[in-house]
Amino acid sequence: MKKSLGLGILVIILLTLILPVLAEPNWGSTESWTSEPWLSFKHTPSGLRIVKDPLVVASSLPTPAPGNPPDAPTTAPTISGWVIFVCSDDKEPFTAPEGFDYSVTAKGLSPGVSYNVRAYPQLGSADYGTVDFYNLGTLIADSQGEGEVSGFIDLVPGPFIYQITVELSDGTVILSMLPAFTYWNPDLDATLPFPPDDPMTLGELLWFTGDLADGFVVE
Repeated sequence: MKKSLGLGILVIILLTLILPVLAEPNWGSTESWTSEPWLSFKHTPSGLRIVKDPLVVASSLPTPAPGNPPDAPTTAPTISGWVIFVCSDDKEPFTAPEGFDYSVTAKGLSPGVSYNVRAYPQLGSADYGTVDFYNLGTLIADSQGEGEVSGFIDLVPGPFIYQITVELSDGTVILSMLPAFTYWNPDLDATLPFPPDDPMTLGELLWFTGDLADGFVVE
């Protein structure tokens, strides 16, 4: 009995280390930085970050409109889920992940309907231009219109920048991470702790770069 108990504890510890995104961290702890709902991340003892970003209803987004932010749309899109993933700084620490470790939770879907969850490399990602998209999993909405997929994808070394979507089988995007130039909120004036050489407010970051899944992968 003691041997079985010890083995069970070891398995739990290993799963916690290997699949850190499957259990949500305490976003309000002293090791975390949060500006809900747009950005939350927690520092782990190994130096990695676990990040939580929202999914929005694609039909609630205005047409992307690069230009002067004060003239930009200020109506907040409808949030209906989130993406949790592991990342590191824009440096190359030995603790950086070796791939894309993710968990995607979606809400407000049609019960019983099957959806494709995909990650599209964006400009600046090491795999941009060589990979059209990654299939992160198939999500079947439950009776509450909710579902989740999680997993890990091996990646080439370098930066990754992904637009995560939840789509119907015909390719219609239902949920998406926030694209650039679709939402401006001048009240989101919290100064971000990155990038260190060119600090931005959260409102500026959401307008100019959107809210995407990004990080760095080492060999």
